[in-house]
Amino acid sequence: MCSGRKHEKTQQKILDAAISLFLQGDYDKVSIEKIAREAGVSKGAVFHYYPTKAALAFEAVKHLFDEFETRLNEETENRSLDPREYLEAYVYSSLKMEIEEKGLTKFLLTLASRADFPESKELVEIMEIYLEKIAIGFAELGVEKPELKARLLWALLDGLGIQFFIENANLSDDETIALAKEIVNLFLK
Repeated sequence: MCSGRKHEKTQQKILDAAISLFLQGDYDKVSIEKIAREAGVSKGAVFHYYPTKAALAFEAVKHLFDEFETRLNEETENRSLDPREYLEAYVYSSLKMEIEEKGLTKFLLTLASRADFPESKELVEIMEIYLEKIAIGFAELGVEKPELKARLLWALLDGLGIQFFIENANLSDDETIALAKEIVNLFLK
């Protein structure tokens, strides 16, 4: 059992190091060697858990989406939210993640656009789940073309993510809440 925990800790250290490096810079310039060095493990240890850099990157993406889901659940749990409040919580959680995890959008767009990234289809499927949740919220609010509006909202959030990365933006919680409400208002006019 102790050995199992050690394996889990090692695997998590590798994943954390990879996420940090992927979000800091250029995916193509992040090598397995850099990840191993950052994690304090051997290159062989990285390959023991992740057979390729692409497999590690996909695990990083899944971990980041899980983190987003946790943030969203924290914002919405124990609250009875109407669709507008849910959309505001969704946008707020997305903005907070973009602010705190600089480079996230750049990383996701890099992976999704790569023909040589074998998991790009699965990445798009994960994104589609979130687009559907947004579209349902818009539909419940009587918004015309809810699927289109969901894609436009997603694109706006991606654009802000890139802007936050370039500008190294830091917004206060109050500023983030205000921005989330303003963004939702744009789509409900």
